[in-house]
Amino acid sequence: MAIQDCARAAVRYFTREEAIIIVAIGGPESGYRVDAEGDAWFAFPLDQQPEYRRWSCRNATAFGWLQVNLRWNHEHVQRLSGATAPCDMAAWLENYDNSAHAGRVVWDNQGPGAWSAYNTGDYRNWLADANDAVDVALGFAPSPGLVHPVEPPSAAVEPPLVAVEPPSAPIRLE
Repeated sequence: MAIQDCARAAVRYFTREEAIIIVAIGGPESGYRVDAEGDAWFAFPLDQQPEYRRWSCRNATAFGWLQVNLRWNHEHVQRLSGATAPCDMAAWLENYDNSAHAGRVVWDNQGPGAWSAYNTGDYRNWLADANDAVDVALGFAPSPGLVHPVEPPSAAVEPPLVAVEPPSAPIRLE
């Protein structure tokens, strides 16, 4: 299952709390598809298109389950992958672990706000599944006792920590 592949990769590079958020971001960004391609260079304003096109492959500029955009992150991806051509970098990002590794560098440099799914709050709709997938990746059983809200909290409010089991069980983000 793709979300579990993303979670297994994310826990190698992120803390548990960060991994839950980054896996949740991957849902609306790519549908957890490792081969996702997005942000077509020709969709940007005309004055920006030459720079986006320079870092495009198959007309796309963002790749992998975390949709790492080469226009803004090509130096990081070049350093991590050793690749210099956009299509070689795209191919490198179309691997769960590589995408998570690049995502860690993007997170460290720009924070979660580098992803539109975080800025719009869309990732919040994916938090419950991300929480379960990360806990499974870390060897915890998902908690059947947690009731997920139908409506996610406002994008302006941080999700609260909700303990639903005794303190010996993992705390779940909602």
